[in-house]
Amino acid sequence: MKDETAPATVMLVDDTPANLRYLQKMLRDKGYRVVAFPKGRAALNAAIKNPPDIILLDILMPEMDGFEVCSRLKADPGLSKIPVLFISALAEGDDKARAFAAGGVDYVTKPFEEKEVLSRVETHLRLYHLTQNLENSVQERTAQLLESNQSLQEEIATRKKAEQQLRVQRAMLQSVFDGIAEPVMLVDRDMHLKLFNKPASQYYQGIGITLEQGKRPCPDHRRVDRQACSSCNLPECVSQGEYLTVERNGLGDPEAIEQLVVYPLEEAGIKTGDVIIRITDITQERRLAQEMAQADKLIALGTVVAGVAHEINNPNHIILLNTPIVSDVWRGISPVIDKHCDSDGDFSISDLPYREIKEEIPRLLTGIESSANRIKKIVDVLKNYSTKHEGLNLKPMDLTEAVKNTLLLVQHRIKKSTTRFSIAYGEDLPAVKADCNKLEQVFVNLISNALDALPDSNCGVFVETLFDRKKRRVVFEVRDEGRGIEERDIHRIMDPFFTTRRNAGGTGLGLAIAKQIVDHHGGRLEVESAAGQGSTFRVALPALV
Repeated sequence: MKDETAPATVMLVDDTPANLRYLQKMLRDKGYRVVAFPKGRAALNAAIKNPPDIILLDILMPEMDGFEVCSRLKADPGLSKIPVLFISALAEGDDKARAFAAGGVDYVTKPFEEKEVLSRVETHLRLYHLTQNLENSVQERTAQLLESNQSLQEEIATRKKAEQQLRVQRAMLQSVFDGIAEPVMLVDRDMHLKLFNKPASQYYQGIGITLEQGKRPCPDHRRVDRQACSSCNLPECVSQGEYLTVERNGLGDPEAIEQLVVYPLEEAGIKTGDVIIRITDITQERRLAQEMAQADKLIALGTVVAGVAHEINNPNHIILLNTPIVSDVWRGISPVIDKHCDSDGDFSISDLPYREIKEEIPRLLTGIESSANRIKKIVDVLKNYSTKHEGLNLKPMDLTEAVKNTLLLVQHRIKKSTTRFSIAYGEDLPAVKADCNKLEQVFVNLISNALDALPDSNCGVFVETLFDRKKRRVVFEVRDEGRGIEERDIHRIMDPFFTTRRNAGGTGLGLAIAKQIVDHHGGRLEVESAAGQGSTFRVALPALV
C-alpha cells in the first residue's frame, strides 16, 4: 500500500527538453516527485515498473505520439486508472476530442500558464485519490459484510460511519467541482442534478434558473419527458450514456456558441448511468476561425482582382475613351448621310437598310458606353471589397446625424420609389465610435436595397434608430414591405457575389461590403426576412457608455 504522506509522483512525457526542464522545476518546487521521459515507449516501460500518480503527456512526439501512449496506458489494467493530462500546442476541437477519447482527463493548450497547470494537476490528483479512497471504502465494506456476522447495532453504527465518510467525500468532491472554472454538473440519466459547481449555478442564474439537487437544469422544469428543447440536445446526449462532444447556441445569449462535453461515469468498468457535463463558451474560437477564413479569402481575392482589374481596365478604358468620339463622329456625319439618302435613295449597311438602322446606331453607342461604365463600376467595387479596411477614421459620433446625412443622399430615390417612408429617431442615443463616411455608405446601401425590393410605390420602407440597453448597443434598422428573401438564400445573402438581382444589375457585393465595414467597427449586421413578407436589416454597434 502506498504511503499517503509521501509526495505524489508526476510523470512528464515530452520530446522537448526545454518543456521537460520547465515542468520539472515547476512541479518540484511544489513538492511533487517528478520523473521525466522524452519518449513515449520509455515512459510506458517505466510506468509499468513504478506507476506514477498522474501523467502529463505531450501529443506530438517521434516514434509514438501521445494518443497511442495514452491508449496503451488505458489498455493496461494496472495503469488504466492513472489520470492523463494532455499538454499540447494542438488547439483544434478535433484534437481535444481525440485526446479525451483516448482516455485523457483534461487538456491544457501550449503555451500554458503555470498556475493553470498546477491547479489542474492538483485537481485531478485529488479526484484520483478520492476515487481510490471511494473504491477502497466500498471494497472494505463489502469484505466486512461477507466475513462477519455482526449484531444489528454494530451494522447500524458502521453504516452511520460510512454515511459520514460519504458526506465528507461528497464535500471534498464539491470543493473539487468548485475549483473548476467552467460550469460542471453531475446528473443521472434522466437529467436530475446530483452535484454542480458554483460556475454552473451562476451560469443558470443568468438565464433565470436556480439549480436544485434532484431537479433538471432545464428552462422548463414542468417537462416530464426527456425531449430536448429546440435550442438544446443535451438530454438526448445524456440519455445515450456515451462520451460525446456537441455544440449549441447559448441559452442566455443565442449568438454565443457553447461546447457541451458529456463524460459517462464508470465503476469497475460498468457504466453507472450518471454523467458529468461540462459547458465551455467557444464563441471567440469560432469567430476567430471565421475571421481567419475570411482573411484568407480576401488575400486570394485581392491577388485575383489585382490581375483582373489591370487586364480589364486597359481595354475598357479604350472603350470609354473612344465611344464618345465615335458618337460625336456619328452626330457629325449623319446629316451628310441623310442628305445622300434623300437625294439618291436608301442604301444598305451590313445588309440592313440605312433608314432602319440610323436611329439604332446612337442607342447602340449609348449602350456600349453604359456597359463599359458598368464594367468600370464592378471592377472598382471588387477592388474596394478586396482591400483591407485599414486606417478607418474612428471617432465618437452621433448615429442620428449620420442617418440624417444619409437621407439627404437618398431622398430623391425615396420620393421616386415609395409614398410610404418613415423615420423614427431614438431618444438619448449613446455615441458610437465609427468612421462617419463608411457608416453612411452602409446606411445608403441598406436603404437603397429596401427601395429596390418594393414591388410598387404603395409598399413602405421604415427606418428606426434605438438603444438596446440589454446588449449595450446602438441599432440602425431598415424594414421594408418588399419581396423578402427565400429561406434557402437567407444564410447566403451576405456572401460575396451572391445576389438575387443579377438581371437587374446587382453585383452581389453591396451587402458583403456593408458587413465587412460593420465588422471592422466591432458591430453586427443582422437580417430577418421571409419570402413575400419583406425584410429587416439591423446594424448594431457597441455603445460608448
